[in-house]
Amino acid sequence: MNKIVNFLGKPRTIENVIKNRKISWLELFYDLIFAVVFSRLTESLLEHQTLTGFINAILTFFWLIWGWGKFSGYFDNHGNDSIINILIINIDMILIGLASIFIPEAVNGNFHYITWLYIILELFMGAVWIGLGIFDKTHGPAARVWGITCYSCNHCLRPLF
Repeated sequence: MNKIVNFLGKPRTIENVIKNRKISWLELFYDLIFAVVFSRLTESLLEHQTLTGFINAILTFFWLIWGWGKFSGYFDNHGNDSIINILIINIDMILIGLASIFIPEAVNGNFHYITWLYIILELFMGAVWIGLGIFDKTHGPAARVWGITCYSCNHCLRPLF
């Protein structure tokens, strides 16, 4: 296990604050994915200019922005150049990119596919936060709460199917 941890790296502890931290290219690309999300949302909303379309677009927006906030918070407090963090952000970008494919359907009222991707995203983020609790003893209790919150969101969404 130690060999795997040494190879993949560990997240930065919350006490290890990086002064004058610069945003990495990967984080900028991650934010660019959300520019695509906003573009897809506004384009879809223009096609469905109804109250229902607006409500569906707002719901989709909040689902995706919730995920963005959790991952951004993780990288602000624990991000570094380790292989594990690069894998985490790439998996998240892939899931958000896949979810953006189904934004027009969600705005039209069909949440089936985007909800499945959101469930996978929440399970993944829950695992990341719970795993973080193992490596960062100071932030462990709060990280476990975030992890449990992610899993709780899934239990609320599953009955929709």
